[in-house]
Formats: sequence, C-alpha cells, structure tokens
Amino acid sequence: MVDYRRDLVFSGIFAILANSVNLPPGAAVRGGSLPSGHPFSVRELFSVGRVATTFHRVQVMNATLIPVVVSVGDPVYDDHHVLDTFFDDLMVGYSMGWPRGDRLLTWAEFERMAISRQEFRRRAAAGLDRALSMVGIHGRPPALMASFDGLESSLLLAPAFWDRMEGSVPGEIVIGVPARDALIITGTRAPAGIDKARRTVDRMYLAGHRHPVTRDLLVRHRGAWARY
Repeated sequence: MVDYRRDLVFSGIFAILANSVNLPPGAAVRGGSLPSGHPFSVRELFSVGRVATTFHRVQVMNATLIPVVVSVGDPVYDDHHVLDTFFDDLMVGYSMGWPRGDRLLTWAEFERMAISRQEFRRRAAAGLDRALSMVGIHGRPPALMASFDGLESSLLLAPAFWDRMEGSVPGEIVIGVPARDALIITGTRAPAGIDKARRTVDRMYLAGHRHPVTRDLLVRHRGAWARY
C-alpha cells in the first residue's frame, strides 16, 4: 500500500534540498539518491526532519505575539490553545504573526518556546504595544468604529489606547465587541450612540458571526472594564 503521507513528506524534503543546492531544472531524486557529486549524503537527507522541527521552533520564537480577547464559547478554540481568563466568559488567547486569522498559539508551541509564562505575557504585551500604530478610528461621535487588522477585540487589553480615547465620546467610554474583528465606541452620555452600539451588536449576532465575543456592552470605569 502506498503511504501518501510519507511521499508528501519526502517530496517536501527533496524540494527544500533542491532549492538549497540549486539543482538544475527537471533534476529528479529517486531511490534515495542525488545526482553524482551532490554534497548531501543519504544520512543527511533523513536529518531534515530535525531541521524542519528546528525551523518550526525558530518560527514560533520569532513570531509576533498579539493577545486577543475571545469568548469561552467560541468553538474554534479549545484546551489545546493557551488561554488565560480575562473576566466572566471572556478569555485571552495569543495570535501569532501577520496577517491575522484563526491562528492562536497552542500549548505544544508554547512549550517549544522554552520561556516562562511571565516572559511570554511580557512579549505579548510588548507586541500589542508595538502594533497599536495600526489602529484606525472611523466615523463621528457619538459612535465610532475601530479597526485593527481583524483583532479589534485585542484593544480591550491596551489601557494606554483607551487613556488616549478619553474625552473623544461623551461620558465614560462604552464599547460593543460583538466579534473578534468588530469594535464600536460610544459614551455613557450619548443615548444615540448606545442605541447604535446595541443595534450593531444585535445585527452581528443575528448574522451568526464566526468568532462572537460578547453580546453585552462594556463600560470602562476607573481604568477597568465591566458589563454596562
């Protein structure tokens, strides 16, 4: 029986080696041999698995970590992912690299990093701080929309950003975060903005967004988030 997984693995290995040593176009590798005069031995071919593992570890170590707020009810994430409690049913996961998507760090990848949880969280916080220059604010008071490359819910974890936003809306800051990539900003003294935020949240929940966060509005009071 043909082991297609094995063939795919070896095809990938030979492709890597061919690119590394500039094999001529059309050169083929069969039966575990390479063209005469090739600097790699058969034994070295079988060491590529270790190289691939090392390469993946380097990728994990060098990836930009961005903490992101997710819902405990999001079926995409589970116990295999590194998740920390934020508050109530909201958790903090860790997105790796750009562009952003569903890619959150797993426990297996965290273990390969060989660093403490404290250092890990420090790197994630630093990654978020560096990325804040990408945040965009759209619209006019009493309701604004924030954009942050698909990880708008990460902004809940950036107190410096919200310190700068104070005074941009009437009253204390109130936000709607219906999904990981949606964030609307208004204020406690803006009834029209509150209504708009609620309608936006309700529409997104009715539409069945893939990564829902919370149906409740949140208010920032004395530097901390609470249910509004």
